[in-house]
Amino acid sequence: MQKESFVEKVVFRLVRKHIAGPTMSSAIGKAKQFNARGLPVSITFISREPKDSTKANYIANTYMQLIRELKRMGLSACIHMPLEQIGSSLSEDVCNKNMDAINALSSKHNIFTWFEVHDLYKEYNFINAIANRTDVGLAFSDVTNALKFIKKNRKARSIKVMCNGENVKHDLKYVDKIKQILDSSKSTVLLSLGDKDIDKLLKVWPKYKKSLIFEFQLGYSSKKINRLLKKGARLSMHIPFGKDWASYAANNVPEGYMRKLASNLLNSE
Repeated sequence: MQKESFVEKVVFRLVRKHIAGPTMSSAIGKAKQFNARGLPVSITFISREPKDSTKANYIANTYMQLIRELKRMGLSACIHMPLEQIGSSLSEDVCNKNMDAINALSSKHNIFTWFEVHDLYKEYNFINAIANRTDVGLAFSDVTNALKFIKKNRKARSIKVMCNGENVKHDLKYVDKIKQILDSSKSTVLLSLGDKDIDKLLKVWPKYKKSLIFEFQLGYSSKKINRLLKKGARLSMHIPFGKDWASYAANNVPEGYMRKLASNLLNSE
């Protein structure tokens, strides 16, 4: 077994507050804790993009096992999976087969599914096949791609925007772009939206309170969560689990310096 380097150990200590642990049971344990506080959760399995159909099928089976566990335990939870994980970059046949199996099981057990989009154009056929379903939602890596999708599809049922990867400091119209999504989608989840932008949206809260959900990574301030709950905001928690923490941190953890360290680790492999 390869020994962890000093840098890997340091980075893991920084990112571990954002990850439930290496196993599914660790994620379920966190889900129970948040459910006890009245907070629903979104659970994702962290794993690198598969190089072959065997790995894609393994990841799909992991999500299916998770669906069964969530149903068995009666948790208020949904699943969140990147299309790349189940084979979108390999072939349409592999991805469609895995999507169909996951959708059939999640529909049977009434577990909502988020499909994360990495390439709007390459994955459009997969997206279009599920865009109008009521039991699935589409997660986009940024506001721009979400708006491009809405422009093509006019109305969307459920959209999640992953705000942690965007450089919005100098985008004065960022919140206005989010409002466009809110006006077009029946349900919108904003993952890791910055505190200042949350405050801007709260100023127009009455218009969107039924359709807007703020979702936060593990490790987000409990004090800030309680503040939003007191205002009547709808919240959920994003719970990742798995051993591929460096890959997850490089793409999803909010803090820029932490993501940079994780990216450097991956590039040095």
